[in-house]
Amino acid sequence: MSVDVGYDSNRGYRQFLAETPLKETIAAALCYNTIQKGGLLQNNMLLFDFFCGSGILGDEFVSVIRRDFPYLQRKRFLEDYHHGFEKWPCHDVDAFNQFVQDLEAEREKVWEQVQRQYVDFLSDWRTDLGGKKNFHNGAGGTYDCIAILSYYVVCKAVTSFRKIEEMEENLILPAFRRLKFVDGNKPFWRRLMYRAFTSAKAGCDRWHDYEMAVAPYEEGKPIYYEFTACPAAEFAIKNGLTDIMPALCNVDYVSMELIHARLVRTTTYANGCKCDYTICGDRDDYLKEHPEYRDEAGYRRNV
Repeated sequence: MSVDVGYDSNRGYRQFLAETPLKETIAAALCYNTIQKGGLLQNNMLLFDFFCGSGILGDEFVSVIRRDFPYLQRKRFLEDYHHGFEKWPCHDVDAFNQFVQDLEAEREKVWEQVQRQYVDFLSDWRTDLGGKKNFHNGAGGTYDCIAILSYYVVCKAVTSFRKIEEMEENLILPAFRRLKFVDGNKPFWRRLMYRAFTSAKAGCDRWHDYEMAVAPYEEGKPIYYEFTACPAAEFAIKNGLTDIMPALCNVDYVSMELIHARLVRTTTYANGCKCDYTICGDRDDYLKEHPEYRDEAGYRRNV
């Protein structure tokens, strides 16, 4: 058996078809692997295509970032698109259509279960968190964490730790990717970061959801603040869901990496008495004294 890695482009988004040296599906797989395992986005790295002929890698890289996968593209751009196997003589059209309908029905059923679980959780939870007025309830905030935990309860048997991490990252990280010009190594940006943290503390003092303390700013030293209360962690503790909390907390590390900073953390509120945040530049010698590791529960931590 063999695989032909090149063929005529037939993704659908190209106005003119052309012979390509690399199948778009294989290019998409390469790009996806680079993003997921190579840390391309997390580390603000650039993708160089030194053999850019028909632009396949560039096109597929953008598509993967947008989560615009091949099948969706073909269905959107090619009205008469069919799977290859749909042209086989033995293909049973009715059975396949029924299979697709059953999958869609199952998806809707699961989605309804997740929504019901979310409503059930909130019916027995705090009502003093401020709704949309509280910035902690924005993308990736308290209510989104409860929604993700609702999904986890319903789909625990078929989901994974990494999937939960990705869900939280997809909510939190877009805002930090827009701040890639920030450099946590430079005093100017560190002062602005400190002001942002003190401003966040004012919001915490208003709503008394996340009890936050910020240490005085010291030039040339890392920024330090801590939370001694966390509604998301309290919710997880109350409902016996602390096993998946590392997947929600680890995004704090990734978000700092996107702005040329690093988080140094020794404990979290979900399994301790506080969440501590020491923020320094990604070239700070402070990091050498506090190497990172992942504990048995899955938390990213520092010595």
